[in-house]
Amino acid sequence: MAITRLNTNAVGTSVDLTSNVTGTLPTGNGGTGATSFNPASFVKISKSTISSGTAQIDFNGLFSSTYDKYFVYANDVEISANAGLYLYVLIGGSEISSTYSTSAQAYDAGGNSRSYGSTNLSRIVMNSNANRSGTTYTHSFQFYISNPLATDQHKTINGIYGGWTDQAADTTQVGNFSGAYRGATTALSGIRIATSNSATFDSGDVTLYGVL
Repeated sequence: MAITRLNTNAVGTSVDLTSNVTGTLPTGNGGTGATSFNPASFVKISKSTISSGTAQIDFNGLFSSTYDKYFVYANDVEISANAGLYLYVLIGGSEISSTYSTSAQAYDAGGNSRSYGSTNLSRIVMNSNANRSGTTYTHSFQFYISNPLATDQHKTINGIYGGWTDQAADTTQVGNFSGAYRGATTALSGIRIATSNSATFDSGDVTLYGVL
């Protein structure tokens, strides 16, 4: 008696994955190894590609009731002169330059640890020492903004950064920071990224995400 082999893997043969497959598809076969999948909770709202000579980077008028937290990611940011990185909140589109509380800590490849903390400042300090300028010394950072539209709490921003320090030649640094606007519980319209002096942003990109 002849035996016929049914080859479901033959060229031209297809399998309906919506109805004819059960169980978990293993990663070795192109699956995720998971029994369920949730789409990414980060939704891109706006991306700013930096042009040479940019004085500050603003995301204004983009907060909505859809999200109660936001994430900002800056990639390969170049600055024109050695400078620290600052944050300001925007209310009604205007920069607020008073009544911040901030703390920051950094550690560099030279083995140096630096920290900074104070209240009643004119800005949020993102790092406790200055960043090095130049086309070969770029910087990256990221931070969360919690409940920017709330009217019953002070607004907090927490994040990390990495790049090159101007404290020692060719030395990288990593750090973290936490800051808050303590002046009022007013809803924010946006956030501003700036430098500690007249240095400009010359390249890189910064993206704002809403977090579900």
